[in-house]
Amino acid sequence: MTTRLAIVLMQKDEGELLRAWIDHHLAITSPELIHIFDNGSTCQTTHKILEEAKQKGIHISLQFNRPADFEHKGDIICKTIQSIQTNNDSDFVIPLDCDEFLGLQSDTDSEPTFDRILINNHLSQLKEQTGYFKVKRHYFNHPHDPDLYHINNTPRKYFFGDSLLKSLDVGFHSPQLTDESSQEQCFDSNLIAFHYHNKIFPIRRANAINKMRSRVKNFLDEELERYVGPGLHLLKDLRGIDKPFAPPTQYRTRAFIEHIQASAIAFPHNLFQEKCFASIWKRDRAERPLRQELTKIRRLITAELNHSDLTHSTSTSVRLQTASTDIKQRYNANYALLQQIKHSIKRSRPRRRIGNATEQLVIPIRNNRSLANAYLATFIAGPRQSIVFDCRNFWTNTDTQLLTLTSSAVEADDENVILRHEAKCNSKLQKRLMLHFLMLASTQSGFKNKGK
Repeated sequence: MTTRLAIVLMQKDEGELLRAWIDHHLAITSPELIHIFDNGSTCQTTHKILEEAKQKGIHISLQFNRPADFEHKGDIICKTIQSIQTNNDSDFVIPLDCDEFLGLQSDTDSEPTFDRILINNHLSQLKEQTGYFKVKRHYFNHPHDPDLYHINNTPRKYFFGDSLLKSLDVGFHSPQLTDESSQEQCFDSNLIAFHYHNKIFPIRRANAINKMRSRVKNFLDEELERYVGPGLHLLKDLRGIDKPFAPPTQYRTRAFIEHIQASAIAFPHNLFQEKCFASIWKRDRAERPLRQELTKIRRLITAELNHSDLTHSTSTSVRLQTASTDIKQRYNANYALLQQIKHSIKRSRPRRRIGNATEQLVIPIRNNRSLANAYLATFIAGPRQSIVFDCRNFWTNTDTQLLTLTSSAVEADDENVILRHEAKCNSKLQKRLMLHFLMLASTQSGFKNKGK
């Protein structure tokens, strides 16, 4: 008898890793038992993969697409698990991350297996148990050796049968059951996870920026050293310390590599092996005519603002956590002022489209003026154009870091941070950031402009 295993995932911009994750788990369970929540992906590859997954019968939800939704990931996933349990849609349900690939292993003397029948048979032996179940162990990848893994059993990961789930934290490590008498009944299983947590450093640091942008005031070392809260394990990545997660217990196996090869799963090794990585952002830089066009537009808009009743208080600093409120207070940015900016940009918009209709524009940021110019491009770009900010040399400026509120980091090596603008960002916040960047550019904030 087939045992039904449901899997629930929330992801953002995982691209080819998401494709590998889907292909791997489709070999273990049925498509209608896989639920994927997209947290506002900006990557066209990810959008295409999600559409292909939907056509295969996988449940795809675009409802929770804001950064704030990520902070409530535990609640969102919990409600989905509760619905699956209440409707008896599966026998077991497990929440996973996109870097976790399920397998089976009875003990460390046997090789891991990914055989659907063996996994089904093992789960069928657990069906009569009351309580919940623990994934036996995690194999964390090594960033320099594809056959080497680090064994770790904490933090723990769980899955659930008939006992109803009550609550779930963001990391899925501390579940609470509705029936308190079942809470202490946690059983070991032989399920394992190959956990590809250790991406190469530029990608790992970019992911840390995306997860922590709404939790910290800024990304400067002195602020990060004081930080206490969710995501403490990400602070080393944020501070530029390349130290992969590598527990002392090592295990060498080619089981997973051979599995994906035999299954013809296209696994993105370039994300995990430094020798395979090559930055793609050095090409497609915005040409000088485009930068000059943006400068012209910025000056026109700034001139209009200077003739308005705009007030400006430098006593209010703008922080990542409270940026929208801070900007509102600093400039008295009411609705009328934001509408004025919107209409000024519309009037100043060039008649011809900037660049090709579908191209990716990489705009370098070197000072406050180029920061304002780059952000202007997000207002006048075509619907199919992608705006990318090259923040190298100006990332340590806390105002530049505000870009992360409406952009996703895609690469971050040392201070060379690359951000991709999110087309479906908060429009009010976008206009307030535009106001702030325009005002910074009009004064240069004491920064000596070395550009042309």
